[in-house]
Amino acid sequence: MLKRLAASLVQRVPLVRAVIRRGVARWGKPGVAAVIVHDGKVLLFQHVFWTAARWGLPGGGIEPGEDPAEAILREVREECGLEIEIVRQLVPSPPRTTHFLCRVREANDSGHSLQQLSFEILAAEWFPPDRLPDDVLASHERAIAAVFASSRTSRSEP
Repeated sequence: MLKRLAASLVQRVPLVRAVIRRGVARWGKPGVAAVIVHDGKVLLFQHVFWTAARWGLPGGGIEPGEDPAEAILREVREECGLEIEIVRQLVPSPPRTTHFLCRVREANDSGHSLQQLSFEILAAEWFPPDRLPDDVLASHERAIAAVFASSRTSRSEP
């Protein structure tokens, strides 16, 4: 309930939206994002503090001195409690963001279920790559398409 209220304020109140955008632009740090593939589906989140009601990949900011690979493992663990492993870095990535192809670690007892969403995450869902929501961030949609296009040419799951 509180998450939906916060998201509604960020997305609908112009002053709040402007403050968030200015803060991100001014204090923004390099980021990471993960295309997490499990059972042929990709994990997407709706973030509470995004200024538009959109779906996107798990990820976040890189802390000073932190390696991007460490950052994505930490961000996913913090956001949904999922333990993942990196398959490879996706190239090219948008400026200031490093994208990784990841998979769920076999050690997860719950498989691909998401049991603990952080306060930043409004919703989380696994989507088939050919049935993504209409409002996925464009750069994230391109990363997903690239991953699944390469898997079709190699005839195996990413």
